[in-house]
Amino acid sequence: MASVSGFISLAALRFGTLVVPHGVVGVWAERRRYRRDLLRLLKVGPHMIDDVGLTVGEAEQEAKKPFWQA
Repeated sequence: MASVSGFISLAALRFGTLVVPHGVVGVWAERRRYRRDLLRLLKVGPHMIDDVGLTVGEAEQEAKKPFWQA
């Protein structure tokens, strides 16, 4: 079946449903987990963010992103 942008099949467009590959959902879940963990580390203290190799500003910026945004 032909696809538009690799994610939305023509049948999905015709019937109003969205088809998302299984791998994408896993990536989204991992991003959500990672960003939630960054928020937790930010609350503990800046020294925890240093341990993962980020600045506090970088960690705050990454934590604010929605899970679907890389």
